[in-house]
Amino acid sequence: MSYRPGNMGTVEGAALAFAVGITPVFLSVWSIVLERAATGAWLTPLITGPVLLAALLAVFHVMARVPGDLHGVAEALLGVTAARLVTLYLAACFFTSAVLQLRQFAENTLLTALPATDITLAMGWYGLAVAVAVFTGIEALARAARLVLPAGMLLLFVGFVALTDRFDIHNVMPWQGSGLTVVWVGLETPGLFLATFVIPLLAPSFQDIRTMKKAALIGIGLATAVRSSTLFVYTGIFSVAVGQEKVLPFFELTRLVYLTRFIQRVESFFILIWVFAGMTMIAVNLYLAAFLLARLFALPSLRPLAVPLVVVAIQTALLIPDLTTAIEISLRVEGAVQTAGIYAIPTVLIAALYTRKREGRAAGG
Repeated sequence: MSYRPGNMGTVEGAALAFAVGITPVFLSVWSIVLERAATGAWLTPLITGPVLLAALLAVFHVMARVPGDLHGVAEALLGVTAARLVTLYLAACFFTSAVLQLRQFAENTLLTALPATDITLAMGWYGLAVAVAVFTGIEALARAARLVLPAGMLLLFVGFVALTDRFDIHNVMPWQGSGLTVVWVGLETPGLFLATFVIPLLAPSFQDIRTMKKAALIGIGLATAVRSSTLFVYTGIFSVAVGQEKVLPFFELTRLVYLTRFIQRVESFFILIWVFAGMTMIAVNLYLAAFLLARLFALPSLRPLAVPLVVVAIQTALLIPDLTTAIEISLRVEGAVQTAGIYAIPTVLIAALYTRKREGRAAGG
């Protein structure tokens, strides 16, 4: 019997979708988005978010007619071999994302908080936390995200309010930017959020399709709002020319926050938020990779896979020579390979569903 996750509700599903939806905010991808989309960069999340939601709603539409999780639905509609290929592709994507994020978050932690620490030690601590999270189960991870992230978002909102005096509205006028490139950038970046497919992949954990739809709408909707508003504030303060030169955009933004003369250097609080968000994102990706492997090989439990997967992820991340290379690989894999999957998987499932229906009507008639 293959491994089955525990029970989750709307709030837990929304917390997972929200956690994986906001995490790229803490990475260096902002600078690249700003370089390409210029003053309209803050509009790109408003394009990516609806694309993600449309992809998930298409999958839910199929799942409402063919019960089961995403692997089971693919097996019923596409056959065993095609379903295994889809599952293997997703497992490889999630594992690769975990490796790239592990390298980036470990490097960012060293650059901002622990400059004298060895990169191997930083990855080891990240890996230990992730292994514990994967071993404990995704329900515990979802409930931890539900508790911690609202406090983090409140702190982020306070930080934005404190930065209003530095904001220049002329820096975020989209008509002064790169035109329709904004739309193209928004359409080619949903792959960064492939982990939001956690909801249909773990479908048996949720009560019904309605619960999954609500979780996706709330989680992705809130994450889209946070990403767009953060890019809006960042561009308005730094401008396109300066903002695209920053290696750690979020950290540079938080360094400007000044509350009172007794409360300064609040970026240390934001570092805690991004470390938690990073660990959550890496853990979700590795959990999904382990879950899909357990599903693929009909394993009774995924727990024995937790430690080996984390060790292999750390060793693979150490093979990447530096942060710049990690970002370049991330853009190619998550921005191209995974985006193709987000467009292709729902399209193929919908086509297979209606092809089968047409064949059934023809056979019956």
